[in-house]
Amino acid sequence: MPTPRNPASKSSSWLPLTVAAILLVATPVVIVLLGRSQRAAIPEPTAPAPVEAAVDSVDAGAPDAAAETAPPGDPETAAESPGERDTLAEVEAFLQRSREARPLRAEELSRIKRATVLVFSTRANGSGFVLRHGGKAYVATNFHVAHDTAGRPRPGLEIVLDSGTPSQLALDAEVVAADRETDLALLGVQRLPSGREALPLAARDNVFETQPVVIAGFPFGSLLERKRDTPSPTISTGTVSSLRYDDTARLVRVQLDADLNPGNSGGPVLDYGGDVVGVAVEEVTATSISFMIPVSALTRLLTEPRADRRASTPRANPVPPSPGRWPGRAEPAPAVPKPDWLVRVQGWQRPAMDRPLALGEEMKERGRLQLRSVLTGLTVLPAAGRAVVLNASDSEVVEIDLADLRSVKTAPLPRAFEMSVSPSGKSIYVAGKTTVGAQDASAIYRLNAALATVGSVTIPNQLLRLAGDDSGLVFVVQPRERGILAVSMAQRRVVVEASSLYSGSYVHLFPDQNRLYAGTVGLSPGDFHCVLKTLTSRGKLESYDSRYHGDYPLGDEFAISPDGRYLFAYRGPVLRLGGSKESDLAYVASLPPFASIAFSPHHSVFFVAFTDGTVAAYSMDDFSKPLRSYHIGWVLHEMILDPAHEQIVGLATPPSESEVERRYPRRERKAGNLLAFSYAP
Repeated sequence: MPTPRNPASKSSSWLPLTVAAILLVATPVVIVLLGRSQRAAIPEPTAPAPVEAAVDSVDAGAPDAAAETAPPGDPETAAESPGERDTLAEVEAFLQRSREARPLRAEELSRIKRATVLVFSTRANGSGFVLRHGGKAYVATNFHVAHDTAGRPRPGLEIVLDSGTPSQLALDAEVVAADRETDLALLGVQRLPSGREALPLAARDNVFETQPVVIAGFPFGSLLERKRDTPSPTISTGTVSSLRYDDTARLVRVQLDADLNPGNSGGPVLDYGGDVVGVAVEEVTATSISFMIPVSALTRLLTEPRADRRASTPRANPVPPSPGRWPGRAEPAPAVPKPDWLVRVQGWQRPAMDRPLALGEEMKERGRLQLRSVLTGLTVLPAAGRAVVLNASDSEVVEIDLADLRSVKTAPLPRAFEMSVSPSGKSIYVAGKTTVGAQDASAIYRLNAALATVGSVTIPNQLLRLAGDDSGLVFVVQPRERGILAVSMAQRRVVVEASSLYSGSYVHLFPDQNRLYAGTVGLSPGDFHCVLKTLTSRGKLESYDSRYHGDYPLGDEFAISPDGRYLFAYRGPVLRLGGSKESDLAYVASLPPFASIAFSPHHSVFFVAFTDGTVAAYSMDDFSKPLRSYHIGWVLHEMILDPAHEQIVGLATPPSESEVERRYPRRERKAGNLLAFSYAP
């Protein structure tokens, strides 16, 4: 007979389960409350921060006080023990995940818009935002928004509060702290209304991939006309897609999947809790890839006592860099022993480009060679009256007799698509597509001036552009991977990587073949880099960029004059090249944007082809106006100067009516017509 169940025993069996469920739910709440109580118990620092000291010293008429003040450091971490930091980090991570579950409310968006300001001067416009530190209010923005190309604060710097509303207010601003390395600046604003909305900074760099973010700013702020209504701030959303660290494991850039435009620079990037996690800085044009500066860099600018990070007084020009050093950058690391593949090319002497050319009043076509549709790499060879071009459609290198414009020799190569000739013309490098196993790879072929193959190497990397010297060292640019690879033809392998260079860059060797210049592609702002045949202490090729941050349309395709004095950007700017980092890549003039350029090693005249079907001749001594202009009715996308036959020869297509191509001409690879035009009287 079964034993009857006791009702009391049934209720008592559920009691332990009920208690366990209550404890499971209550535990996270207790942890959060304990974390908040611990945070509230952290004492506030009493010593002044350096930026406040800088502002106070200006008011008191003591301009050097800012550089002498040494604040205690980060107020968030100064009084925390390791146990407290760990607890706070866990609690903040929990709160972060909790508040990301919902978008910002209308009142939070209104607060963000009121704290976002339009920053403009006589030369540049951008975005910024109000923050508070040590009881004082500042406006954070990018260094390149607030400074000119020489690193001086821009004249007429102002901000607009409540832009685009009836209550908008323009106020004078001045730079009180700046760091060129991180591209950040802090502005002091006179007569800033008390109680002005300010955005809180996140305590740490706690961003992660796929995290949603909110971006505020003024896209296309450069179109502002102050006599008309100024624009309202634009609020957009995006996600964190990648975290970029330096060699010391410090977060230096955060990649965003977000649509930013010129004018967004300096605007705040916030998490869904309304805290600033970064500052918008740049975007890759024609993509949704953008970048922000992490909030930790802004915190360091506010708290770290480094004199070279800030101006000693808002009205003083920045201290010029000492030899071998730029503001905010570490001293150059000692060089490591040079490996056997790193060979300096000897024997180059600067040519005297001083011979004039006799120019006629008009330019007439004198010859035409029709090849297959895709040509590139048109280059003059040392042998008089000879040139080479890559016919990618037929995968062959073609040697051309310039006297009567005819093909005299071909060198077939498998799946060839890109060609580069060393500055001396003695070595020709051709890239071809291949596979290694099931993976796409690249083959590099080395030819001599007689088009005989003298070496080849296969690398497991996809290749976009290349430039090689006479020692067999080839610099390779990849289409998607950042960095430039150096390939040794003798060792048949990649021997080193140059860091801090963007994918897709155009590259050309300096005439002495001992340094390489690269122009970024698709970045805003664009830039030029120099890569030296010198290794850093970490075994990478040493490199540096120009001193300009958005003041000129730099980047993309370019050419270097045979005497090595000038770099001509196809977008127009002309930069002087020097022998040191301080004197290199210095802006001197601007030409109209062009499609191609051609020099003679010994003549003082060069030719520039424009996208409207005209060609102009300029003097190397005066870029202000052309010596002659000719209408030829063709766009020459690659061009060479042949003084022996008094002609220019180029890869020609009909003029394009595209507005984008007129404003930003790029080298096209469609030309199948090789045309020669006589410039002689």
